[in-house]
Amino acid sequence: MMPLSSRSLFVSLIVLSLSACSIPKFNEPNYVKPIEGAQVVENKTAQAERLICLGETIRNKGLRPTAPLRQGLEANNQIRFAIGRIEDFTGKQDLINGKRITQGAALMAISALGLTRLPMVERNDLFVSETEFKYTDVKLIGENSNNGFRQTFAGSVPGSDFHIIGGITEVNYNIRSAEFEGTFKYFGTSARYAVIDVGIDLRLINTRTLEVISANSFRKQIIGTEIRAGYFRFFNDKFLDINASERAQEPIQHAVRMVIEHSIYKLLLDLYKISPESCDPVSIDPNTQLKISQNVESFR
Repeated sequence: MMPLSSRSLFVSLIVLSLSACSIPKFNEPNYVKPIEGAQVVENKTAQAERLICLGETIRNKGLRPTAPLRQGLEANNQIRFAIGRIEDFTGKQDLINGKRITQGAALMAISALGLTRLPMVERNDLFVSETEFKYTDVKLIGENSNNGFRQTFAGSVPGSDFHIIGGITEVNYNIRSAEFEGTFKYFGTSARYAVIDVGIDLRLINTRTLEVISANSFRKQIIGTEIRAGYFRFFNDKFLDINASERAQEPIQHAVRMVIEHSIYKLLLDLYKISPESCDPVSIDPNTQLKISQNVESFR
């Protein structure tokens, strides 16, 4: 039988040999192939289908805002929307992680409004557009191969009829939490959860008259859970200690996106005077006589 020291040396040599096979040779033209993770997926929430349905309803039926809201609009003009500033007003931050809440709420609102496929104009980041206009004014941008240049015409930029602004106004930590621990002989287990929430305030404004058409405020709770289990036991002069745990928390920023989408959905319902049932149909349960959503998950 191989001595202990020789056996250890033998095992070490095998491990080193296997490791050497996996060490990349950086003098080769191609580097190590990176590890591939999950596939890219569409970033949708439970509210996305409502916005898609609402946009289809407005376009297919040719709906327009009520007459008092159409000041200065011709009958055949498209209604155009814009997204203004939607900032984080919670003030939540720390020295290590920085801002706790997303600073891209306006971008989320643009994506939410984009789901409806309603006409929209850019008012959030005009850096490229303003630069192009400046270069056009001094005839620096060529338009074709005949040394032509781009021209600026009066009235070439369409304006917005309505715009949405607001902010993230609430983030409340540890609204409620609970913990359970138990031990029996060699086994131990524990479970805990905690609840926080976020809230936003948005409003829809008539760009021409600055009339506030509709305003709303919504909040959403976010739940985090943790489960732990362990086994600990002594065997003479040896012991065994095994622990396992799992933590899960709904993404905070994804919850913000969900609240924004729901808020914009409600603002458009108010603007076009559309019944919510048109994009969230319900049926009556014959046993409980309760309304049950047939289309999308209800907003929590």
